[in-house]
Order: sequence, then C-alpha cells, then structure tokens
Amino acid sequence: MVSAESQPAPDAEAVIARHWPYDAPPSPELVTAALDAVDELVHYAGNASRRRTGVGSAPQLYRLLAGLLDATDRLPQLLDQLAAHTRGWGAGDDIRHDRHRSNPADSVAAGELAAEEAAAQLTAAARDIDRVTQRLGYARQSLSHLYHATGGEQR
Repeated sequence: MVSAESQPAPDAEAVIARHWPYDAPPSPELVTAALDAVDELVHYAGNASRRRTGVGSAPQLYRLLAGLLDATDRLPQLLDQLAAHTRGWGAGDDIRHDRHRSNPADSVAAGELAAEEAAAQLTAAARDIDRVTQRLGYARQSLSHLYHATGGEQR
C-alpha cells in the first residue's frame, strides 16, 4: 500500500482532459458524470480535511481555499445556464407535468409552472452561492496574514 505522502498529487487539468475533453461534444451523461465527480471530490476533501495532515499549515490552507473559492465562483454560471434551459422548456409547448396526464391542457400549464419554479430556484441558488464565495474570499484574505512560528520566536 502506498502512503498518501509518497503519492504525487494528480494534475487536475490532465484528469479532466482525459475524461471530459473540452473539444468533445457535450452530453447529459458526461455532464452528469462530471457533477458526480465533483460530489466525490468534495467527499474526499471533507474526509481528508478531518485530520490536520490533510490541511497542513495556515499557508497551505490559504492555497487549499483557492481551489474551493474558484469552484464556488464558477457555480453561479452553471446554475444560471441550467435555469435558462429550464425556462426555455417552460416557454416551449412540449413540456408536461406528470400529475396531469389525463388532461393535456392542465399538464402543459402545470409543466410550465413547475419549469418556471425550478428556474427561479436555480437562479436564487446562484445568488446564494455568490454570498458563500464572498465569505470564502474573506476567510482566505484573513488566512493570508497567518504563519507558524519557528525556532525561538517568542509567543
């Protein structure tokens, strides 16, 4: 078994390029797999950061937060794009709601309403993420001034 300390950190861009090349045509399956990978990576980071060895020093935490800050900074774009697609479905005439299958007119109206509600929630979530990103930025800014005393430095 290889210890975590002897393993080189994977190159994130190379991993993404191998599994989700930017020049490949997108598909719902690839986007779903990408978001599943985000979930697993956050799970890994949550598990690894339970121990101080997973976080390291204050300067290392400062660098660690850069990745988290970048990720949260990109989420509003994703959520806004999903909201736009959802609004588009609500404005189209092919969306239906499954609770009203026996009445096509009610099914269309309920489908449009549900699509608009989902879009509104996605847009609101994007704005909420903006606040999270701002707070992470403040935390990172505070960390930028921290260091660990070494040697004979007085307390």
